[in-house]
Amino acid sequence: MHLDLYSDDPDSQVEPLVGLGAEWVRGVTEPDDTYVVLLDPEGNEFCVVAVDSP
Repeated sequence: MHLDLYSDDPDSQVEPLVGLGAEWVRGVTEPDDTYVVLLDPEGNEFCVVAVDSP
């Protein structure tokens, strides 16, 4: 299973997650997709994905 967390301000979400033990892997910016890949303390990959504000 792969977890994606969606946020209209992903940068503000990544810092607290790293503070809780996540490890930053890489940031990805594509024409239709922007996200940050992280690892949880057990090594499971998850993403924080940028979405437009409603």
